Order: sequence, then C-alpha cells, then structure tokens
Amino acid sequence: MSTRKTIAVIPGDGIGKEVIPQAVKVIEATGVPVDLTYFDWGADRYLKDGTTVPPDGFEILARDFDAILVGAFGDPRVPSNIHAKEILLGMRFKMDLYANVRPVRLLDASLCPLKGMEPKDIDFVVIRENTEGPYVDRGSITDKGTEDEVAIQEDVNTYKGVLRIIRYAFEYCAHNKKADGTPRARVLMCDKSNAMTYAGGLWQRVFKELSGEYPQIKSEHMYVDALCAQMVRDPRQFDVIVTNNMFGDIITDLAAGLQGGLGMAASGNIHPGRTSMFEPVHGSAPPLAGKNIANPMGAILTAAMMLRHLGFSREARRIEAEVLDAIRQKRTTQDIGGAMGTSELGDWIAKSKFIAHVGDPDFHDGAIIRVTSEADQLLVEIEGFSGAQFSVRFDGVKSVFSHKPEDMTIDALVEMEAPPPSRRFVFTNSYEPEDEGGDAYLDITAENLSVKKV
Repeated sequence: MSTRKTIAVIPGDGIGKEVIPQAVKVIEATGVPVDLTYFDWGADRYLKDGTTVPPDGFEILARDFDAILVGAFGDPRVPSNIHAKEILLGMRFKMDLYANVRPVRLLDASLCPLKGMEPKDIDFVVIRENTEGPYVDRGSITDKGTEDEVAIQEDVNTYKGVLRIIRYAFEYCAHNKKADGTPRARVLMCDKSNAMTYAGGLWQRVFKELSGEYPQIKSEHMYVDALCAQMVRDPRQFDVIVTNNMFGDIITDLAAGLQGGLGMAASGNIHPGRTSMFEPVHGSAPPLAGKNIANPMGAILTAAMMLRHLGFSREARRIEAEVLDAIRQKRTTQDIGGAMGTSELGDWIAKSKFIAHVGDPDFHDGAIIRVTSEADQLLVEIEGFSGAQFSVRFDGVKSVFSHKPEDMTIDALVEMEAPPPSRRFVFTNSYEPEDEGGDAYLDITAENLSVKKV
C-alpha cells in the first residue's frame, strides 16, 4: 500500500510523553508512508493558557487526519483532571468512537503469571462499548451533606448503541483470525443482567437477535463476576468478548495482566469509515514519569495496531516481530524483568531498517517449497514466480523461529541487525493475515548465507 496517510500525534501527560516518541521512532524505522502532525493538548497546555481542546479541535482531527495516536492524560497538577476528561472522553464521545478494541495476546510464556500458559493459549479480543454507560456522567445527588444523602449514577444504554457494538463484535469475529492463522469462532457477551435487569435485559435481547444472523459463530454468555473468575482460571476458552463501557474498562485491565501487564496492552477506539484513535492503556502513571523506566511496548504495539487499521499490515507485522524478538532476547524494561530504559528499548526495537536483501526479483515473488537442516546448516529451497529454482543456504545457524514456512509466499528476504558475528534473516510474507499463507514466517540467526539459482 503506497497511499500516504496522515496521523495526529498527541503524547499528552506523564509517561505518554516518553512512550509515544518511541512508538513514532519505530513507525519511522519501517519507512511506512505517513505524515505526522503533533498536538500539544495536555496538562502543560492547560496550565499555560487554560485550553483543553481548541474550539475546532475535534473537527480538525476528523477532517484532516486518517488516525490519531494518543499517549495518556492525567497530571497531579490538575486535581480536577478536567483536561483529561475533555480531551479523552471528548474525543470518544464527540467523534463517536463507539468501539474500544482491546487485543489480549500473550507474546511469550515468560510474561504470563499463570502457570503453563503459552502464546497459543491466550489470544482473545475484548470489544467494549465506548460511548454510553455510566461514562455519560448523568445522575443526581439529593440531600447532600446529610444522613439522607442519595447519589444516583445513571447507566445509559440505547438500542442503537447496543446493537452496533454487538454487531461490531460479530463482524470482528467473522473477519479476523488469531495470530496463528486459525479463524475466530465464538462471541461471548458479558453483562450483569441478573442484577441490572433493565440494561441487562436490553443487552440480552439484542445479543439474541443478532446471534441469529451469524449461525456460523457460536454465541455465549457470562455474568461479569463469573467471567473474571474464569479469566484467571482458564483464559484459553475466550475468543471475542463484547460488553458494556464499565465492565469493559474493568475486565480489560484484568486481561492485560495475562499478557504482561498494562505496559504491554494496546487499544483502538474505532468508528468504521471514520478517523479513529489509538492509545496504549496504561495511563499517565505520574510516579513513573520522567524516570526513563516506563514500558514503551504497549505504545509500540498500539502503533502497529494503528498501521494495520490504515492498511499497512506488513509494517505492522514487522513491528510486532521486533517486539517479540526484544522479549525473547530479554531486551525489556523493569516491569517485565529487564533492565533497559524507555528510550533505549525504543532505539533497540527501531534499530532494524527492514532492508531487503539484494537478489533476483523473481526470488522475492516466489514461495518456499522445502526447508531442511543438517548440523549447523539450514537449506531453504524456493521456487520463483516464473518457475526458477533457488537454493538459500545458511551456515553457522544459531536459532530458527518458524511457523508453517513451507508453501510460504515471499515478499522479501530481510536482514536485521544482530550482535556480530551472527546475522539475522527474516523471510517476510507478501500475503495479508486473512489470506492463505499470511500467518507463515521463517526467522533465522546464522553467521552467513548464500543464494544460488539452480
């Protein structure tokens, strides 16, 4: 995809101002054709001139940009947090970003606090309604300051809002595969309809109504308390979860703990066909700000999620591969057991420029037909687009990470940086994830390679 896209970048407050530059650094390292424009919305601007959002701020974002990358909002210098409310909630409500999409994917077993869990076991998505519920800030207080004080917080659920978020969940399930290429097949609706009978009754009716339109997808239901218990007992059972604004806010933080904590969690605030906003979910974390210890991986994975949404799936996959490589090599921040600083980790993930190895163009449009190994050698046999045969030999092989490499179509053979004398080579896939072969990969660390046309 070559069409340039425009991205608004709003680092915000606290660690947002540290992790978003690392995400931008990684985006730029891929060479993806995007134009970035920075906005200074946040506590600093509010304290300077009282501005939270300029009068036409949301109109500018919706009109002039394809996506928005946001850091975090919240600063102890603004006790009311009015700027955070007007910027973040304002963006969600006024731009009608009704679907909050939170992928929960375990990249490496070392990150999960549950025993025996592997990456294949935790790969689900929470779809949270993003513009209704208690967050509309409706309610009342009577007899304030007396023993008879009553506080009422309204939980607003509309048929239109519930219908579109549940439909979004079924459509997401139908059109998005898991990381290993297997199709998604189940949508679970989470509520508390046994206690919240009015709101829960609406969700139950709409879920039953829509599930009949998707007979190929299994529809399931759990009360939110039962779901929380099951999430820590056995998260393997989950696929796509859809729920309301408040429950979604709570269970996604619990789910983030399964993938390594909030520092690893990405999210998107989506309205299909409109400018959407993407943000890591860890918040501004004032105690960590300015210390160069915040984990930028959540922001970097959010950037990958945003690029995939914009149509740059190859670049998104490359970013995710680099994050996984950093985890495997223990190049991480303190929160997940490493010793790197925020900016140093960003530099390390962005270090690879994804330079395609020079070779016959026919080779790059081919497919892997066979992979064999002997001692410290690996032989990859390739059939080019025109039928020409190539033999790629790797000598001094140190490690191989692969998934269904045979029959994999090749976009390029890419050389990444690696500590000498080792060299790292990655066969990148020219298919999108939803296409046949799009989930295959072959990643080799070796001392040398040779390419021979046979």
